[in-house]
Amino acid sequence: MASQDKHDDTGSDTASEFHTPILTPATTSVANEDVEDDHVSDIPWPGKHFYIIEKETGKAITLVDDRPVLMDLQGVRDPATMWYCVEKQGYFGFLNKSWGKFIGHDSKSDVGAWAGEMREWESWIPRQHPDGGYQLLSPYWTHTMMQLCNSKQYSELS
Repeated sequence: MASQDKHDDTGSDTASEFHTPILTPATTSVANEDVEDDHVSDIPWPGKHFYIIEKETGKAITLVDDRPVLMDLQGVRDPATMWYCVEKQGYFGFLNKSWGKFIGHDSKSDVGAWAGEMREWESWIPRQHPDGGYQLLSPYWTHTMMQLCNSKQYSELS
């Protein structure tokens, strides 16, 4: 990860708080004929496609104007809700092929899909949750992991 000369540690305490995990659904709830290699899975793994579902609301991470938001699934063929998993240097990245963008963060609290290539802020580690599904964690500077979670409005991600 690239080093930074100076950074603000004020967000590090909130990065370790518990939040509702973002989950991937069971394979039986996903069917997408448009998926090129027919790899649809609930276990995050490179080369497979996913819907990323927030457990509490049942909504999927969906791209709207380059911004990932939580929305009800509009149908299994909606390309804005499908994420392709890749691996780089041991981290996973989630690419929306229809937009050509990776889901990432800006090292603060904003989550977006700005990057066309996987770099540090587009790197994720899926951690299995004991209640089912996975939490998506991303390196936050060099000292902690940041969890992808929903905001209080249940429509935006942070």
